[in-house]
Amino acid sequence: MKSGDLKERTARERTAYNSGDVYKNNDKLHRKYMNVFECPNTIRSEKYFHTSVKEKSKNAAVLDCGCHNGELTAKIIGYGAKTPVGIDISEKSVAFAKSNMRQPVDGNTLTEPLFCAGDMHQTCFKNSTFDLVVGRAILHHLNFENAMTEIHRILKPGGYAIFIEAMGDNPMAKLFRLLTPNARTADEKPLSRKEIINIDKMFTQSSHLFFNLFSVPAGMATSLVNLPPKNILTVISDKIDMLFAKTYFKYWMRAGIFIWKK
Repeated sequence: MKSGDLKERTARERTAYNSGDVYKNNDKLHRKYMNVFECPNTIRSEKYFHTSVKEKSKNAAVLDCGCHNGELTAKIIGYGAKTPVGIDISEKSVAFAKSNMRQPVDGNTLTEPLFCAGDMHQTCFKNSTFDLVVGRAILHHLNFENAMTEIHRILKPGGYAIFIEAMGDNPMAKLFRLLTPNARTADEKPLSRKEIINIDKMFTQSSHLFFNLFSVPAGMATSLVNLPPKNILTVISDKIDMLFAKTYFKYWMRAGIFIWKK
């Protein structure tokens, strides 16, 4: 993508997230369809994500991309990161994260990490700065190839990138995004099979876990009738999704956890 186009895209994202409307509308959807995000298949995947981040964080220089309110950054500190850094395109989010880090947690004040407002297409960090770069639902807000090229540059040799991201090849997911434009920004583009395979070639190793195919309609339906997140439909869907995650249909899942090694 041309430099001018990237700057315009970045400016649109910054404006959208500084306003806070996207977060609010997204949160409404999460609360309405809570079972999608708290069903067994999602919980299993969240545990995998945090276990993977924890294993790579100890005594490491870690960058949290799209740090928002600093929630993941705080976990990284708890996992033993030596140098925790958070970056976000939104100055409002950076200020929020800084404020949160000053709040006591279980009676103890967290070590305050470095937070900065910046663009993941082109950061201020030197080559080979970080042992680990992580993020939640951030790459699909960026030009994927440009952002991953920058992440590769700032990673140390042998370093890891771990992200949890939305997938874009599921027809129902495409329809859902079309029907809920206020819960996302104009430039969001969930990842495709082709994009993932291309980026895999940039790294020496890659390992991905895909989740939420049948769990999505099961979670949505059971949310609307006020069933708990763990119910007969979501339990069965979890088992089916685990099987489908080992096939070509993994690229039709709602999301994936991506682990790349430089």
